[in-house]
Amino acid sequence: MSQPELTAAQEEMAQQLSAAIQQEAAGIIDQMARTLAATDDRSVFGATEFTLRDLVLRIAGRALEIHLEEKKTATRAVACAARSATTPPRTTPSVPAPL
Repeated sequence: MSQPELTAAQEEMAQQLSAAIQQEAAGIIDQMARTLAATDDRSVFGATEFTLRDLVLRIAGRALEIHLEEKKTATRAVACAARSATTPPRTTPSVPAPL
């Protein structure tokens, strides 16, 4: 996959994101290295492979969170401040009851 051409502002943002992601990922990369160091060649695949995949996905998830934190549309407020109904609303039948 080729790298997209970035404007100067986008390149600056990419550098800032890269630094933040690297800082966040350092501990996870250490976990990956320790996992591999503790694994022998016969058991690299299987549980070890899935552990490494989980760690990589954690880095990717955190990268997305960091990126979204920078967006102006990102919000930490409650989505809806309306209170929940304490009782169900009254209903009226749409068809009269049979006589």
